[in-house]
Amino acid sequence: MKLEKTFSIQAGPEKVLEIIRNPKFIEEDEKDRHAQSVAVKDLKKTADQHVYEVKSVAFARGMTGIDKTKTQTNTNTTTWDLKKMVGTWSYLDGSDFASKIHIKGGFKIAKKGDGSDLTMWVDINIDIPFLGGSIAKKLGAGFERGWPGFIDRVGKWAKK
Repeated sequence: MKLEKTFSIQAGPEKVLEIIRNPKFIEEDEKDRHAQSVAVKDLKKTADQHVYEVKSVAFARGMTGIDKTKTQTNTNTTTWDLKKMVGTWSYLDGSDFASKIHIKGGFKIAKKGDGSDLTMWVDINIDIPFLGGSIAKKLGAGFERGWPGFIDRVGKWAKK
């Protein structure tokens, strides 16, 4: 299941790119989505490309919801083409179902007037017979609910 949405931001493309890649912004965003701890590590940083890994520890999620008796470490690896202002990411779930959960997505930043358009997309595939489609829809709905908050956060950071 693929979802895509474009949002307008009152900040130039370079500023938006700087914000989204800022480790403090990433940590704030992850913790807003209930991460208990967050570690951001640069894997490669050149004039043309930035690759980083985000490890977040959160309460475990299972078929019945959140289990606050245990945690799991999730990994998100993002690769930015800095010239094209396009970033792609892949998610590795830390749960017992990791081999069945395939989530990837990305960002594209484009100049629009005095500001920017930020297009975000996610592709969700859950390899669990009978339930995978409904789980993917539920996860997709979570992304759609979360994106406006992400955009608001970028806007607030742009005003700092």
